[in-house]
Amino acid sequence: MYNLKYYAELIRNGKTVRLEIHKRDYTGTALRLGTLRSANLGYVGNQSIEAPIIKSELNFTLSDCWKEIRDGYKMGNFEEFYTSDATLYMVKVVENKLVRWTGYLTPDSYTESLVYGGDITFVARDMIGHMGDETFDLKTGSGMVSIADLLTRAREAADIPMSFDTSRLAKLVASVGKDDTPSPSTEWMVNLSAFSETDSWLDVIEDVLDGIGATMRWMDGNTIVVTPLRYLTDTSIN
Repeated sequence: MYNLKYYAELIRNGKTVRLEIHKRDYTGTALRLGTLRSANLGYVGNQSIEAPIIKSELNFTLSDCWKEIRDGYKMGNFEEFYTSDATLYMVKVVENKLVRWTGYLTPDSYTESLVYGGDITFVARDMIGHMGDETFDLKTGSGMVSIADLLTRAREAADIPMSFDTSRLAKLVASVGKDDTPSPSTEWMVNLSAFSETDSWLDVIEDVLDGIGATMRWMDGNTIVVTPLRYLTDTSIN
């Protein structure tokens, strides 16, 4: 179970934006981060808009002060974030009390300036990329699995904290069906024999989404949307 350990707040365009860092099994009092320098939320690198998987991340920078805690504020000594546990710290972006994005503070993201009072930079990721670290080992009695179930298993395997929205896939199924009644994505099946023991979950999900012309990405609302590319910018699709 994750509990709030650190937080920072700022006002942007009249809205209160809150950066929250939750630690697994933490039971102490939450401290306010007193040295937040910057925070930027967006997609990773120069990914194509047509890519089957687009990852998102939050970059934020804290100034390191000589005094660790002052007047209830966390001011310095952030080495605890330099950990090999990829899911120890959960990071949330909350706007007007609504969670917009959730990820994990990743161990390889710790960058520290050696200058006194310098900046320390961190990256929290949505964990979609973590699917590449997990071997695809799914087996079923029939050798088949629905796309909806496949996505659920992938989310569990990679510890992806945000929920998946596959409602637009149902509309795609309906558009190629015999009538206009939306059908669940459970009707689209994947043959597991198409993949090898050396494939990762990321390999499999990329292949499946590419094969049906779909993409997976964070699109606000603390949700990763799985949608056909042709529905991506169609505002009539709810």
